[in-house]
Amino acid sequence: MTSINSVTRTLVRVSKAVLKWSLIGLVSVATLAFITESYFKAQNAKHFPAPGELFQVGEHKMHIWCEGRGKPAIVLDSGASMFSSGWRWVMPELASSTRVCAFDRSGLGWSEVSRPPYDGINAAHELNALLVQAGVESPFIYVGHSLGGNLGGIYHQQYPGDLSALIMLEPGNPEIFLQEIGEERGAVVVRGKPISDCRMRCVIMAFVSSLGILDIALAQIDAANDPLYHPQALAEYKARINRTEALQFLAQRGKYLTEIMFQSADSQEYGDLPVAIFHSENAGELLGDSTSPQDLIEDREKGVRAYASALTHTTHSLGLTKINQANHLTMVMYEEPANQVSARVLEIWQQVRE
Repeated sequence: MTSINSVTRTLVRVSKAVLKWSLIGLVSVATLAFITESYFKAQNAKHFPAPGELFQVGEHKMHIWCEGRGKPAIVLDSGASMFSSGWRWVMPELASSTRVCAFDRSGLGWSEVSRPPYDGINAAHELNALLVQAGVESPFIYVGHSLGGNLGGIYHQQYPGDLSALIMLEPGNPEIFLQEIGEERGAVVVRGKPISDCRMRCVIMAFVSSLGILDIALAQIDAANDPLYHPQALAEYKARINRTEALQFLAQRGKYLTEIMFQSADSQEYGDLPVAIFHSENAGELLGDSTSPQDLIEDREKGVRAYASALTHTTHSLGLTKINQANHLTMVMYEEPANQVSARVLEIWQQVRE
């Protein structure tokens, strides 16, 4: 019996020692990873400074990058988690003819995180204040990609005299989106909490960012390492998206997407505003291998019909434009499709100017 107790005590001591040193090792590795990641983030901040200027908007600063001279100006709004760098193929083409400005919504790129709500109406007010600070005169042409297109419609509703034209590059269809998630008009939308109150979600995002987990994940994703992307844009995106503040903001803002879509659905009466919609030849391609070719074709046709329907809400439709050899993302991230986008935007700019 004594022998058994002795063995038991020995096993307990060994187990405790293994657990102790395992925890010490884990903490040491995590600490080293944190220090290393912090160093690389500091280097990223040094090597990838803001290409534009920061202006005070309320209690936070927002980034806007402007090039060229001329009127009307063109304002570029990015997709959901993208920011000004994503327009690097487009900016120089447009800037050769007029003033063009790409901005970062709050929490993304080089813009600081603002206070909630993170919905479309608040985004419109923040952008309006930013444009005033940056001296961007209205009316201007609003070009929005993906979610940026929806936000352009919301901006027009809030500031109807500010736009000379609205160009949407494959905006989200609010009706289809709300149907797919089972939401109905009039449903109560849960508003997001401040960043400081997002609790476990923000703790997880801080952990992911601090230990470089996102860097490892991005390295394994082909779409995040495409050699046809603008190299500077890709490097800046990786450097700025893996900040704790950016990840926590995205975790919070996701709760507002449904609300943004409700607001977008209520902002589709454009009056006599010139409106154009661009769609990619291979829309839906990013949905993955689980989507059958036939489903992709049907989704594309459904999307084009929805875009055509949206253009009936203006008395000055500029029609649909198909961007060849592109999908939802590459229509701005690949040089050749981006050149198609730039050329058509400049055609519209010339029409509006005249």
